[in-house]
Amino acid sequence: GLYGRGQMSFALNIGNNLPPLETISNIPLSVTQGHYERSYQTSLAPYLLYLAALLLCVDWLIMMIISGSLSTLLRKSSYKTAGFILCLSLLSSSVSAQENTKINYANDFHLAYIVSGDSTLDIQTMRGLETLSQTLAQRTSVEPKGVAALNPENDNLSFFPLIYWAISENQQNFSDKALRNIQHYLDNGGTILFDTRDQSQGSAVSQRAQKLRQITASLNIPPISPIGEKHVLGRSFYILKEFPGRYNAGTLWVEKHSAAGRDNVSSVIIGSNDWGGSWSDSHQAATQNRYSRSADAQQKEYALRFGVNLVMYALTGNYKTDQVHIQYILERLGE
Repeated sequence: GLYGRGQMSFALNIGNNLPPLETISNIPLSVTQGHYERSYQTSLAPYLLYLAALLLCVDWLIMMIISGSLSTLLRKSSYKTAGFILCLSLLSSSVSAQENTKINYANDFHLAYIVSGDSTLDIQTMRGLETLSQTLAQRTSVEPKGVAALNPENDNLSFFPLIYWAISENQQNFSDKALRNIQHYLDNGGTILFDTRDQSQGSAVSQRAQKLRQITASLNIPPISPIGEKHVLGRSFYILKEFPGRYNAGTLWVEKHSAAGRDNVSSVIIGSNDWGGSWSDSHQAATQNRYSRSADAQQKEYALRFGVNLVMYALTGNYKTDQVHIQYILERLGE
């Protein structure tokens, strides 16, 4: 600390004179031991409102019983009473449906995307992710149960290890609550693929890039850099040197130094090759039984392979990192 009076001050470090820290060994059995973790918050507002409505109904019923007018009310206002009971049952079923949805998301793996507000783009993204789900089920042991459309304003993102976000120039502005929800997702193991889809020519190119900058400016994102030649994303399932979508000229960006606690998985991946559009085109070609060996068909195949690698990368982390270092491992074994 700094000690002194007036213009005179001295910096004294008393830590140099303290004994070294030691681990406490003889801890009583009554003391509970654990690891420090982040605290997860759960909104209790829906449950409290439902409880308040339920208590109001109970209070109303008790009051009617005490006054002795319950039987009269049931005879004269049977329709109103039935309507009231119906509203109460619908409220209960609504809360139950929300809980069932959360349980389904928690028990099974779902691909997910952020709703853009552009209905055409959202339909395309949905079809593209459905095609990727089918490809994963056919070629890997990953079997997604469906595709979820998410709105950060209200939805819990923590159920999804990977979220695809196709940037639209008409993307809605998010509130502070939504941005905190996204930041919490990124800080606790989630991965978002931002796709600006702006390799095509037109005025929308700069608008999508500006929209992405606007979104990420409010988020705490680590430094990013172009993906390296030996990055595990290119080897998590297929061996890929490029990551094409509808376009193949864009640069793929990942975190420069992924956090160790995330198993070296980048929380943010940014590109512009319109992968969702390519997956959707593959869906359309399959439904119309149009198969071709053209360069365009080959590019769609590589786009699907990138999607498979992306999902495997988000789920398994650095499981395949040793393939990158196999040459050095063999050299050390030889020695």
